Amino acid sequence: MPRALQTGNPQHVTRKPRRKLPEHVHIDPEQLHGAEKLFQETSEDHNSVNTYYKMDHSTKADCIVIRADDSCIKWMYPDGARQCARAYACGIQPPMTPFVKKCANCDGSLRTIHTVPPELVPSVPNAPVPPGDVVALWQRRVQKGDKDGANEICSLLRQGRLICVYPFL
Repeated sequence: MPRALQTGNPQHVTRKPRRKLPEHVHIDPEQLHGAEKLFQETSEDHNSVNTYYKMDHSTKADCIVIRADDSCIKWMYPDGARQCARAYACGIQPPMTPFVKKCANCDGSLRTIHTVPPELVPSVPNAPVPPGDVVALWQRRVQKGDKDGANEICSLLRQGRLICVYPFL
């Protein structure tokens, strides 16, 4: 990551594609029956439709929000087809949360369902929240020729602003 930040180029934390990623469903979709639907938004960055829910009970969040320069972050490639390094927070317990984010492809097919801490639930649709999977987001913006967007992500990382990371216990 230091070289990527120094040069402003995510290629130093990105590898060639290996195969299609599987769907990531972290909670049973049945748990959403009876949950309060907060709102739905379209994400151009992820080419997805995101729906936020509030369940009547809390469960452990799948991710946490911390500063990008926190010393507990380890940049790793998980097993599988992952191209871009992902930030993992070592030794931090995720909070309990009632919030769920359901991600669908624009054609309606399910992509992911996961529990998120309150910091990742926008107050209104498309309001800014700390980004997750920042290297993949950075790489997508570079590939699209979005120089300003790519520089924004690089600056966010250099300045140690808040990002969403997965716990690695």
